[in-house]
Amino acid sequence: MGLLDLLKRNKAPEIRPIETGGKLVKEDFTVVGVHYHPDSIKRIAIANPDWRKGAKALVAEGKAGQPVLHYTYPTKPVRFEPGTEGGIMVFLAGEHVGYISSEDQEHIKRILAGNSIKYITAKAEGGEYKVISAKGEPFKTEAPVRISVRIAYS
Repeated sequence: MGLLDLLKRNKAPEIRPIETGGKLVKEDFTVVGVHYHPDSIKRIAIANPDWRKGAKALVAEGKAGQPVLHYTYPTKPVRFEPGTEGGIMVFLAGEHVGYISSEDQEHIKRILAGNSIKYITAKAEGGEYKVISAKGEPFKTEAPVRISVRIAYS
């Protein structure tokens, strides 16, 4: 059972939906603790076919100077579940990837409590990548994986 179902069944009187006036609202939230879940991140990673291309091919395709990620990540399905001590666990493509920050938890509970959720997606970025110079010289490096969740509701 997801957090949304639990909230609907056990609505606390102090959690009230956010008034949107019927307008579609989109809010982004940073997922914290991602670095504690590297195995989960690896399981949802999707190999980027551009990673295997040579420098000449990437330059010819106009990708010089642009980061070419080794892996990309799905944007959904995203699921929330209650964690320990009232925390909210975030699952992306069925894998536990982190938590909603303690500062955002009550706000998200208010969003889920009574608003019409249109969609919940995630954006994951980072990991190993390479940049090819205009001369075809490769530079490989890595950035920490960061995940954010977008909730659209009215």
